[in-house]
Amino acid sequence: MAFALRRWLSVALCTAGVFLSVFAPPVSAQDTVGLVADRITVDGDGNTIRAEGNVVVEYRGDILETSSIIYNRRTGSISFPDSIKLTTSDGSVLTAESADVADTLETGVFRDVTLLLAGQFQILATELERRDPQFATLRRGIATSCELCDDGPPFWQIRAKEVAHDTDARELYFTGAVFEFLGIPVFYAPRLRTPDPSVRRASGVLVPAFRTSDTLGVGIEIPYYLVLGDHADATVTSFVTTGGALVFEGEYRQLFENGALIATGAAAAIDPLDSAPFRSFGALQGFFDLDRDFQLEFDFTSTSDRTFRQEFGFGDEDRLNNEVKISKTTPISYFETAASITQSLRDDEDTSDIPFVFPEIYASRSDDIGFGWNLRSELQSVTIARDTDERTSRLGGRLTLERQFISRRGLSTTLTARAEGSVYDVENSSLVSDGEYDYFVPTLATTFRYPLVKSHGGGGRSLIEPIAQLIWTPDDTQDVPNEDSVQLEFEESNLFELNRFPGFDAVEVGSRANIGIRYLYQSPNDWRLGVSLGQVFRTEDLNQFSDAFVTGLNSRYSDTVLAVTLDFGTALALTNRTLIGRDFEVSKYETQLTFISERWAVDLDYVFLEDDVIQNSNETQNQLGLAVGYRANQRWTIRSDISQDFERDEPIEQFFGASFRNECVLLDFGLTLDYATGSSDEAEREFNLSIELLGFGAETSAPGRSRGCGK
Repeated sequence: MAFALRRWLSVALCTAGVFLSVFAPPVSAQDTVGLVADRITVDGDGNTIRAEGNVVVEYRGDILETSSIIYNRRTGSISFPDSIKLTTSDGSVLTAESADVADTLETGVFRDVTLLLAGQFQILATELERRDPQFATLRRGIATSCELCDDGPPFWQIRAKEVAHDTDARELYFTGAVFEFLGIPVFYAPRLRTPDPSVRRASGVLVPAFRTSDTLGVGIEIPYYLVLGDHADATVTSFVTTGGALVFEGEYRQLFENGALIATGAAAAIDPLDSAPFRSFGALQGFFDLDRDFQLEFDFTSTSDRTFRQEFGFGDEDRLNNEVKISKTTPISYFETAASITQSLRDDEDTSDIPFVFPEIYASRSDDIGFGWNLRSELQSVTIARDTDERTSRLGGRLTLERQFISRRGLSTTLTARAEGSVYDVENSSLVSDGEYDYFVPTLATTFRYPLVKSHGGGGRSLIEPIAQLIWTPDDTQDVPNEDSVQLEFEESNLFELNRFPGFDAVEVGSRANIGIRYLYQSPNDWRLGVSLGQVFRTEDLNQFSDAFVTGLNSRYSDTVLAVTLDFGTALALTNRTLIGRDFEVSKYETQLTFISERWAVDLDYVFLEDDVIQNSNETQNQLGLAVGYRANQRWTIRSDISQDFERDEPIEQFFGASFRNECVLLDFGLTLDYATGSSDEAEREFNLSIELLGFGAETSAPGRSRGCGK
């Protein structure tokens, strides 16, 4: 028994050293090893020990499987005459036809090797040699994350004279590397270094992206990724084109314990499109949790000129809004202080005409004060300035007292009393004369709702709810500078608002009645239909809604608002908003249709707006946007996105693209035709192509479906 125990320990310890010589430091005698074999034999002189038949060795979660192990005490060698398979606890798998390992547990040779890392990236080699515990060298290797089949080459692979695997640094070093795409050599590198797939983040060159445009020519983007610690990184991208452009782009990201920060920017070192020096842009976004439940948010973007971001593909905004805000939210209150400045990129607008806001303060609180009454208090203050020395300061507040009563028959009656006012100090304003201004507006309102519910056979339910809101406000309009209520949109969402102006510089006045009806049907099959219809009636037209506003409110009797929603869950959703005049002319019509199925995704937007519906606009908008995505199979996805201007009878922008994803590569390419920035005869064209090698390097996307051998 004692001899059998010593024999078991000898084989177990030697076997443990075999797989540790490939993946880990040497084993100490105290490590526990499990060994299972059909038989264990020792020759007559005790120098040769054999484990044979279904040999399985387990150590620290690693499992070695083979049919035979031979240990020679005299030569100090461990031999595997038959094929072996080693599966480690991290998912790596090593297979070899045979192997010889020294009993020092630091050197060894494995023949006809396949090394699978992180479950996908595999290296095939004629030989794997380990000269020390840290490095393993694979000779005449082929590396790929694609499925290997006998019927043709993989989608991509790297052939190399040698591949060195540094298990401590978790990096792969290729010598004499040739990158092949569908079996065709496309790139040679005498030396190539990449993290092994077990590394989540590693510094190095990322896969380039390609794009072409009519103005810049053919271009290539070469990104370099930098790891700057456990919670920070940066990416520096060089963009060079055949049109003579050289642009450097950077991104910095950092995650803090209480927030996050992202900084981006780009600068043109060589600019064939403009002679202005150092055209560039910079942006900074962040979010932080502060003490006592306060939150800090900021978003800054600035550019050197109006066209840089659009010309080089960094954005097509016509204004850049910069804002910093500190806020706090509780179940009954909200506080916010903010500052903002806007840079205009419009040809017909000067940035100096857009106000700088600092500071802007808003606070609100809702309190139940007893007997069913609720008191909502609001405080606001703002200072607005321009480069032309204009300055307007406002301080004001609003108190709203409200109580709801419900009768036995279900009639809901809500009583509302509101008082609001503001004081102003104005200097050099283009709207009013210098001086101090103020307004005070009281409001009384009663809202009646009578919901009628009916159950239908089969489980459906419907709701009809007539709504009438009677409002009294003095007829006096406010003679104050209006900076925040110059645009008003009349729709079903604000039909029953006491004040439809979005800001504090204007208050809706005059006695009026908001009348509407709401219908809702809930199907037993989980689809829903909703219809809302309403109109505003006034005792007198006070001419408080000029043609500069989006209204339909410009007379005693407003236009009729109609909203229809049809919802089939995640499959189909339809929303329509219409503004109908007294002569049944439609001045506003918006429709959005969304359809999602296993293969299709469709998003349709149609907008019709008369020329007097948009502030400072003398053109009718009649536009359609259609985005379609089609998943042809589990690898191919086709996309298109078009927008058409029916008023001008010309397209605005068109995009056509496709993506291919299998187990080892993601290809994404698209063509954009921009008619807004192109000439009057043709569009500005831009083609983009990006390639991502899945399972190769750090932080790749999730792999797709394998093509399957023989398919």
